[in-house]
Amino acid sequence: MTHGAAGLAPIEVLVAGMSTGSGGGQDVYERDLIAALSRSTELRLGADRVGLSARTIARRAMSGRLLRFSRVLRRPLGPFTWDHRVVHRLDLRLPPGRVDIVTIHDVAPMLFSDEARIPATVWQEARRADAVITATQFAAEEIRRVLGLAAPIVIPHGVPSDVHDSLPLDTAGLRQLGITAPYVLQVGGGTRRKNLPLLREAWLASDARRDGVMLVSCGPMRAGRQSQLGGGGSGVLILDVLPRNVVLRLMRSASAVVVPSIYEGFGLPLVEAMAMGTPVVAARTPSAVEVCGDAAILVDPDPDSLAAGIDRALSVRDTVARETMKARSRLFTWERAASSHAEIYRGFVK
Repeated sequence: MTHGAAGLAPIEVLVAGMSTGSGGGQDVYERDLIAALSRSTELRLGADRVGLSARTIARRAMSGRLLRFSRVLRRPLGPFTWDHRVVHRLDLRLPPGRVDIVTIHDVAPMLFSDEARIPATVWQEARRADAVITATQFAAEEIRRVLGLAAPIVIPHGVPSDVHDSLPLDTAGLRQLGITAPYVLQVGGGTRRKNLPLLREAWLASDARRDGVMLVSCGPMRAGRQSQLGGGGSGVLILDVLPRNVVLRLMRSASAVVVPSIYEGFGLPLVEAMAMGTPVVAARTPSAVEVCGDAAILVDPDPDSLAAGIDRALSVRDTVARETMKARSRLFTWERAASSHAEIYRGFVK
């Protein structure tokens, strides 16, 4: 048996997720955290990505049934789902372990009616967790305010592992998607907090549109998304969900990335774009300030301010500004996150 840092025996812990391979933010988080933890010499990790084997498919079915149970039943029955005493749940839908560590990205489902619903019993269960991990101080404060949890632990995410390997799309690849001019990119969902109507108004007011720049929006084509962005027209191209590698190449090829969202626990596109040196303009929210510092263009969430921010982002040409963005992104590493997680796990190993 190998030994970890400072001669300590490796920590046995099960890190349990429900990744589907869709390439969304939750999938990226689970993939990169588990990979970083697996590289750690401090851990003996049981990486259980639910759904990858007959055994874990049965486990998923059990967790689905437990999700409908009351907290009174989920808490005592959950530990029978797992082989390890210490379990870190990366997804709230999974049942708790004997020692229960849980990640909560944000509390958006409790604040916005059009977000995916999470049963009240699951939130009640989270209040009883042995440790709660989140990615920003803002998210921790929201968890305290809304859920009443006293001490969420803040561990920032890292830059996703596939960001640095992404290459720009060539002209032919862009044309296949319908992109025929320089463009500003928005990536993500179309729920109310993503603030797409604001982006539409700002775009109509921007000099960029009049100068022939396109606005490209990529994400789920859920009801209302097209109407929020005007259904296309006025230089707006609306794309459905694309493979993650294509989205990253779109981001690298963009003249700027715009994030109009009014509420995020972290904001993955912010750190992805900064790592690529693609200028970022975003609504000034507490999480955006925390993640971007002064490396992005942060504006008030009104049409004129966002339009001016987009126009300013398109003027970023100098290498120094791009290196500032990349330097900021280097503050976020999965290696550092893995070490912080190991420290938490160690506190529960007897």
